[in-house]
Amino acid sequence: MKVRERLAWFCLGLLMGALTLFVMQSREINDLYLKAAKSNIIISELKEENARMYVQLHNPSQTLIQSIRVECSVPGNNEAVAMIGSRYAKEQLTFLIGRELDILMRSPTIPERILNGQTFMALGRKYQIRVTMVVLGEVIYVQLRASPAA
Repeated sequence: MKVRERLAWFCLGLLMGALTLFVMQSREINDLYLKAAKSNIIISELKEENARMYVQLHNPSQTLIQSIRVECSVPGNNEAVAMIGSRYAKEQLTFLIGRELDILMRSPTIPERILNGQTFMALGRKYQIRVTMVVLGEVIYVQLRASPAA
């Protein structure tokens, strides 16, 4: 019986060690995923800046929309959902980059009309966007709130 008992404890220890290793690796993978998502955001911002500089080089007299900054808040301060919401809203407004600022000055509600009521999926749930603030300039700042869709 002693041999079986020792073998059972050994197997139990082996399983616990494997489980602990699995949990540690999954945390590292999650951290790497978040770092990659942030890096992708930085890359897209740099591409936007590159496109803006190209347009400015060829049309120096016009005031153009250079970039869009989106800040998303979510109930419970879920950073992953906020990042996905910001990326989604920014994708919806990217067509404005490189356009004249006068377009938005004549109709400043364009970003709000585009984004209000839009839904996106994040972590298996649907979220609905509500714009809380838009600041117009060469850099458009959009602040929005994403709440779980009913």
